[in-house]
Amino acid sequence: MADEDDFSARPYSTDLLSDLHAGVLSESDSERLWPEVRNDPEAMRVIDQLDALTMELFELGRDETGETPIPDSVAARIDTALSHASPTDTSRGEPGTQVEADNVIRFPRRPRAWAVAAAGTAAAAAVAVVAAAVFLPSVATDSDPSTEQTVALPSTTAEPTPDMDFAGEPDPGQMMTLIGSRNLGPLESPTALSNCLQANGIDASRPVLGSGQVEVRGRAGTAILLAGPQPPQITALVVGNDCAADNPDTISRDDIG
Repeated sequence: MADEDDFSARPYSTDLLSDLHAGVLSESDSERLWPEVRNDPEAMRVIDQLDALTMELFELGRDETGETPIPDSVAARIDTALSHASPTDTSRGEPGTQVEADNVIRFPRRPRAWAVAAAGTAAAAAVAVVAAAVFLPSVATDSDPSTEQTVALPSTTAEPTPDMDFAGEPDPGQMMTLIGSRNLGPLESPTALSNCLQANGIDASRPVLGSGQVEVRGRAGTAILLAGPQPPQITALVVGNDCAADNPDTISRDDIG
């Protein structure tokens, strides 16, 4: 529940208004606060800006052409952050170890469609990391039971429709459209994902930028986009449904950028 002082303090903080707008406050707090906010012109200006931003992100998310350019100011902030990131990560996660939150790079929110236009460039990797920070958690293993998720297994009578189908090698541009998506299928469990990545020689602490179910040359699998070994690269990994600690089950792997 929000602090009592937050309701009495004027002007309302942007954090409080953002929480109210996002619907994360308790029902009782929201019912109490909304009438006050609607009668506060300054607070409503913030709410209107949040409405406009939400709509803008929604429209950008529907832009499958990837023609919307990344703003220069955002690109500059991301490039600065990437320049301070270590180019290599020599730490190797071991099965059963917890990945620290410090390993997750966090940036302002971005829609995934921008990555299409920026594929193979520094902006592409920057957008990817941004999307990961907003939409996707870091990989965790079973040393932290609170991170485990209960996942309903798909019905054996109906095959899930893949997010994309490739007759040949996966197309990097199409793969980049998965940034910001999360559909790990059989790897939804943090432990299963961590084991699969390590079987493929990938540090499980690398941020996962996007994922989806794909079909490559008639073979079903899971596509996983991760921060690449050398910024601004992005690693596009496709594995089969049998990927596990002792079986990489690699279908394809490509470092984009």
